[in-house]
Amino acid sequence: MEREHETYMTYDRLVPDYMLKNEMCVKREDDGYKVISVPPTLEITHLSMMHPSLAKIYSYFRDMNIAIRNNKYLSNEQEEFLIRRWQYWYNWAKELPP
Repeated sequence: MEREHETYMTYDRLVPDYMLKNEMCVKREDDGYKVISVPPTLEITHLSMMHPSLAKIYSYFRDMNIAIRNNKYLSNEQEEFLIRRWQYWYNWAKELPP
């Protein structure tokens, strides 16, 4: 029985959301965020943060390389490219003033 402010629905109503194609799964830890997984749809425009002012946020992310390597849907070429670009932006963000 549905309660107030609840709506029951079945799983067959779930659909992918294009706007979430670059979202990563992260776990909050004392020293920042541990990246658990990345989607196979991850694009470099997301990793470049689309705007440098957002880059500092990503400097608190750890284990991105591991998450990329653990995605079985990425080719070796995609993995290497994403890791290389992530490292570039990560290092760039680390150099920003606090």
